[in-house]
Amino acid sequence: MVFVHGGPGMDSSYMRGPLDWLGDHFELFFYDQKPRVGDDPASVKSAAESVDELVAIVAGLPSGPDRPIHLVAHSWGTYLAIQAVKRLRQQVATLTLISSLPLTWDQLNESVGRFVARVEPAVADEVGALEQVGTEDAGRTIMGLIGQFYLSPAVRDRLTLKIDRYNPFIDMQLTRSIEGYDERGDLAFADDVPVSLIYGTDDYMQPSGTQELVKDGNQILIPDAGHFPFTEQPEAFAAAMRRLLPIADGSPNAD
Repeated sequence: MVFVHGGPGMDSSYMRGPLDWLGDHFELFFYDQKPRVGDDPASVKSAAESVDELVAIVAGLPSGPDRPIHLVAHSWGTYLAIQAVKRLRQQVATLTLISSLPLTWDQLNESVGRFVARVEPAVADEVGALEQVGTEDAGRTIMGLIGQFYLSPAVRDRLTLKIDRYNPFIDMQLTRSIEGYDERGDLAFADDVPVSLIYGTDDYMQPSGTQELVKDGNQILIPDAGHFPFTEQPEAFAAAMRRLLPIADGSPNAD
């Protein structure tokens, strides 16, 4: 099972704890996208470079009928995963999209607008200034200011979102590289690779953005969850994964 984290400008650390339980059922690979910590932030100019790297990683894994590869992507990572699966139809057994980006640039902008509307104006101003600084430290401060707004109101009082890495410079550079995208006319890969979708009911990314991918039973909405359903509602998320993938019953925290 290969995980593709969100961002851009983040790493997979926020996924590892909540999703480690899947290691009881699969061999896990967490892909950390470039530029990684310590790299020149300007060393990757476009999302296409990340797609190329992901394709090379997945293509290099041993696979076959007795060793299927399951690709699981979150948020920004869903865009990369879709692009990669178009070139990896023979290697990837399933694609699971969590809090998926919409299939068009216009819908993505609408989603971002819904998120911005959640943030108090004074906080938004402070975030804007930090984005111009564009450093790893500025990014961590940004996540400390706005992390709660990614979560469902139902869990904000008991849960603090922990994001170890966020680089706003990388985010802005790579997001600009997909400006104007529209995937709706290029979804034939879903005829070969089963696609599953998981959303929180309080996510600012809404299921309507990926309706062209929805088939019978392959979309699950998790109540009282926002953009990080595996952290906000781990038991419901685990149940969703068991329903969508070949996973035996059992608690995600059985150990």
